[in-house]
Amino acid sequence: METQGSAMSSSLQNQLMTLINASGSGETQARLAVQSQAAENRENNKQEQQLNDRQMHEEMIALSRKLQAEMEKASTNIQFSYNDEIKALVVTVREATGQRVIREIPSQEAIELMRKMRDVVGNILDEHV
Repeated sequence: METQGSAMSSSLQNQLMTLINASGSGETQARLAVQSQAAENRENNKQEQQLNDRQMHEEMIALSRKLQAEMEKASTNIQFSYNDEIKALVVTVREATGQRVIREIPSQEAIELMRKMRDVVGNILDEHV
């Protein structure tokens, strides 16, 4: 049964290629080639962007660790970390005892606002796609 399906699919592909070639229009073939190249370029760009995002993520985490190590050497209560949700560094300043947070940049409210904005933008884009 699968062999018949494969044969039918192959036959349909052959018929389609025959029709395209028989059209005699170099313009049609050129348009198909351009469309194929554009699709390939989009896929390559997507893969490149994903690689860049991963590299940036790793660099930001490494930077936050390096900053944290430097602050520990200086005996300060400033903490650097990387927040995956907002994709940004977060700086936390604590009391000398390390118990109470004096300041956090960006603030928890700003982080929550960024999350909500990302959700809203995502929903808007999902509706329009």
